Amino acid sequence: MRKLLYYLVLSTLVLGACTKEENEPVNVAVYNAMKEWYLWYDKIPSVDPQQYKSPAQLLEAIKYKQ
Repeated sequence: MRKLLYYLVLSTLVLGACTKEENEPVNVAVYNAMKEWYLWYDKIPSVDPQQYKSPAQLLEAIKYKQ
């Protein structure tokens, strides 16, 4: 029983540590799409899309504000 608990805890820690940030490729794709299709594409600031934690934060940072 202890071995089972040990392996369960160990596998949870190992698998939990293997997660990769998945928003980076999404953010880059969103930024590239906005540069190509956004009506105010010429007003989009130059930013690093990978520095934002979510696509929503990236969109908020690059959308045109009058």
